[in-house]
Amino acid sequence: MLLAWPGMPQPDWMLALLGGAILADPRTARWGAAALAVHDLALWGFPWHAFWALGAWFLLPWVDARIGPGAPQRAAWSMLALMPALFRGWSWMDLALTALGLTVAWRTWGEHIGRA
Repeated sequence: MLLAWPGMPQPDWMLALLGGAILADPRTARWGAAALAVHDLALWGFPWHAFWALGAWFLLPWVDARIGPGAPQRAAWSMLALMPALFRGWSWMDLALTALGLTVAWRTWGEHIGRA
């Protein structure tokens, strides 16, 4: 099912929303990893982003304890989240729009829960 006409950029909104929730609060990575695994199995046949979400669940609290929570490591983590899509042949516009959606979701939810 296409969400836009052929040839139009089609960002991955589910990756953007779940990734934003995980970056805003790493405690959401448990259910985020499960949702991303279902998403990736339906879309690609392999749970690429679930590994990223589980890594966020374990590594982000450790990084936050060492250097403090901040935007630079979250921005780097969001770019790591898009690597599987890059290797799957997405266009740069699709990647850019997904990254933009991920950043907006992360910052909005982060401000809402006070962790941005």
